[in-house]
Amino acid sequence: MISQKTIDLLLAHYALEGSIAAAGSVIRWLRDNLGLIKTSSDAEALASQVPDSGSFVFVPAFNGLFAPRWRPDARGTMTGITQVSLVGSLV
Repeated sequence: MISQKTIDLLLAHYALEGSIAAAGSVIRWLRDNLGLIKTSSDAEALASQVPDSGSFVFVPAFNGLFAPRWRPDARGTMTGITQVSLVGSLV
């Protein structure tokens, strides 16, 4: 007999972190804390200078992660940085 817990696990659906709640705070962080941009609108110009992010991945998680389950203790990370990574890859 299969338990209800097993059935629930088999039917579980997961989501990738896709919240845009941090988007504004990331731009503000780039501007105010890192000084990489002077105005928020500078972010678009920087991002358009690179064709893609290459191997660079930035997960801000300033206030935790939302999906698939709320993790307020999660912290941000940057991986895949190389000597050819540009500021636009971060934006």
